[in-house]
Order: sequence, then C-alpha cells, then structure tokens
Amino acid sequence: MPIELSTPIHRVSQDEYHAIDRRALGLAFDIHNEFGRLMDEVVYKTELATRCLAAGMKVVREARARVTHGGFLKDYFIDLLLEDSTVLEAKTVSAITSGHHGQTLNYLHLAGTPHASLVNFRTERVHREFVSTRLSLADRCRFTTEAEGWPADARHDKIRRTLEALAADVGLGLQINLYREALAFQVTGEAHRWSKVPIFSGDRIVGHHDMSLLEPEVALAVTAFPEPEPFRLHLQRLVEHTRLRHVAWVNLNVGKISLDCVVNHGW
Repeated sequence: MPIELSTPIHRVSQDEYHAIDRRALGLAFDIHNEFGRLMDEVVYKTELATRCLAAGMKVVREARARVTHGGFLKDYFIDLLLEDSTVLEAKTVSAITSGHHGQTLNYLHLAGTPHASLVNFRTERVHREFVSTRLSLADRCRFTTEAEGWPADARHDKIRRTLEALAADVGLGLQINLYREALAFQVTGEAHRWSKVPIFSGDRIVGHHDMSLLEPEVALAVTAFPEPEPFRLHLQRLVEHTRLRHVAWVNLNVGKISLDCVVNHGW
C-alpha cells in the first residue's frame, strides 16, 4: 500500500467524533487550568495522553503514517490518535494559522478519516479548532493534467510521468514537500536539495535565492496554489533576474496537475 498506518484507523460519524472531542477538550481545559499556558508543547501532549488513558479512552501517541512510492519513503507522525479514529494535534503557538490547518488536513488525508481537532495551549484559554475533509483516497487520485507549453524533452517527460504515477498512487492534496521530495528522488536519484541561485540587477549580483535545480540552467518549482496565475507573474520576474534558461513549474491541486514552463526571455 502506498500509505501505511502503524495503527488501524476507522471512520466515525460526526456525532461520535464530537463526543470524543468533548471528552478530550474537557481534559485539556483541566490541564491548562493546572499547568498554565507557558509549558513546552511536549508537556501538554504527554499529560493529555495520560489523562485520556486514565479516563478510559484508547490513545496512540505519534501514530505513524508512512508514504512509499517507487523506493521513496517518508514518515509522518500524528500527535494523538484517540479511539482509533480521531486525530488531535496539540500546539503551543500565539495563534493557530493556515499552516497548522494544512498540516492537520494532511494527517486526515493520510489517515483516511474525516475529523480532527487542533488544540492550542498557549492562549489565555484553551483554543480548539475543527479540521475536516470529505475527500477519500479515491477522490484524491482522480485528476487531469494540463501541460500546454511544457517542454517535450526526456527530462521534462520523466517529470510528468513521475508526477502522474505518484498522484495515481498516493493522491493529490498532501503537503507539498512530499511531492517535491518524491519528485527529486525519482527524477534525480537524490534527496531534494536547494541551490543558491545568483540574483542579478544588470550585471551585479544582489543576492541569492534558494531554488531546486534540474540542471545548471534549469530550475524546478513545485507549488499548490488554488489560483496560480498571480504566482506566475512573480516567477517570471524572478527567473528574468537570474542566468537560468527557464523554470519548469508544477502546480498541484486536488483534481489537477498543471505543468508550465516559465522562460527567461533575456537568456
């Protein structure tokens, strides 16, 4: 299987999820009232797991979800898995952000379960947000590919075939670094790494920008923008301040792989 779980996970109804969430949240409030809001994150995770167990709930800490594809392997770890069904991510941050939501949604897609709770212990009172998805693995594995302007050489064809095989295997909608790392492994045979690309103003180097290089004069950009066109304008500006020939740009959304080539017109 392309996604392997260390603990079998089953789907529960929304009502069952909310019942589990209420029990865990009540314990989180008790911990917050006793420990305050300044502890390290691991303290809250450990204590919440301990109290959930004492309350008769089944708890797995650091439940592993392993993604494999063609020799590539990447592990993810869910903070708390309650009752073999409910993902709970504990944070100690000033505010929950879209990045935290994205991370938790990634765990839901990996686990194949629809409901999760984000619990923040750093705020004045415990703050909980819901994260949910209706997408199944089958939903995430259905996609079309748009490749107008995509180069027809062997390297770019391999990128396309690799992405399509990966998306058909593990689905779209996971964290973007997974696709970057898997693509680098499959296309170059190496782990994903960044190179310092000189940025020019005329003939002057004004700094460097981290980019993934397919070859010395060709970079690869992998993104997941719902509306990618505004990014293309800025990517065009970026590439024209380098000595790169072009950037092979991949944008991934559930249902669509978009392949584009952003050419340096001054090259």
